[in-house]
Amino acid sequence: MKVFNWNIRTIIERILGMKLLYRMIFIYIIGGALPLILTGSYLVNGMNQILIQQEKDAKVVEIKTIKREL
Repeated sequence: MKVFNWNIRTIIERILGMKLLYRMIFIYIIGGALPLILTGSYLVNGMNQILIQQEKDAKVVEIKTIKREL
């Protein structure tokens, strides 16, 4: 357990020891850009799944229509 606390303490000391500009960039990436990228990829993936399902349903309807015509 002490190793885990030591690692967290070391990480915090490194973050606090950085120059202000680098610390601000680090916080921007962790708090702003990373969640934005993750949310965007989640939404794009969800939309892809919806579009694929709609395309499958449309093909089933087209096949049924063609069967009725023959």
